Amino acid sequence: MPTPAGVPPNYGLKQAAVMDFHSGASSSGGRGNMRGEQAYRAYYDDLEDNREQWLAFFDIHQHHMDAEHTCGILGTLATIYRQRGVLDMCEKVLDMEDEVLRRYQRCGALEGPGAVRCHDGLNYKYQIIRYNLCMQTGRYSLCGTLFR
Repeated sequence: MPTPAGVPPNYGLKQAAVMDFHSGASSSGGRGNMRGEQAYRAYYDDLEDNREQWLAFFDIHQHHMDAEHTCGILGTLATIYRQRGVLDMCEKVLDMEDEVLRRYQRCGALEGPGAVRCHDGLNYKYQIIRYNLCMQTGRYSLCGTLFR
């Protein structure tokens, strides 16, 4: 099936990552969202490889849910890397999440207060991960600016 105009050609990678993300948390004490790491990484790599196309896609109001899902996936991937001590990758993933978050804020605001609250929650989680990364890397002076 051909990809509709304006939709990134590897949109299926996003869908696979979302499926893993939504089925990742387990009450059985399993690996939780770490099970989806491979799908998250494949999607992240495509976001980087096709950065302009994906960011233009997220700029379109109708794709605010795609941006929302992407923020959750990137935040989870960044957390996995930070907890493993792969801090350079954590930083890169957070930089991409920041780009998507800004687009989600613009598009989601048009959806009403529910989307604004969702953005605020995702942004807070992003800031917590960024704060933890700054603490872990000894960049303490950056920590205070995150929550202002």
